[in-house]
Amino acid sequence: MKSPQRVLITGAGSGLGQALAHRFAAAGAQVACVDIHLDRVQATMATLTGEGHAAYAADVGSDDAMDALAESVLANWGVPDVLINNAGIASGGDVLEAPISEWRHLWEVNVLSVVRGTKLFLPAMLQRGSGHVVSTASFAGPSLKPI
Repeated sequence: MKSPQRVLITGAGSGLGQALAHRFAAAGAQVACVDIHLDRVQATMATLTGEGHAAYAADVGSDDAMDALAESVLANWGVPDVLINNAGIASGGDVLEAPISEWRHLWEVNVLSVVRGTKLFLPAMLQRGSGHVVSTASFAGPSLKPI
């Protein structure tokens, strides 16, 4: 009997990430749900079917938080068969009024987190000889208000 697939999903506390967690769990996968909001990821976990799931709180926009996440996941849960880089935030406004720190944070979460997650989990997948990386994006990302 083949063991269940392990699927790690960032942004699993709401929206698409939460829906994906439910679908994979219903299909028999073990799901690791990651979100910056521990209460949201725990709420998602409480509604999943099956066993072997794991909850992690991490800010995907932080190198240190992602390093700690990868260390914990790989040591305590195992190498994911599927990594879904799904976490994202929406922000925007008048480019002249929004502080650069807001745009930097948007970039860290929506773009660099995909690179971070892939760099942290892909080597273990390659060493094992199997795995998949899926990255999502949204039109709800940066939006500039017309001047």
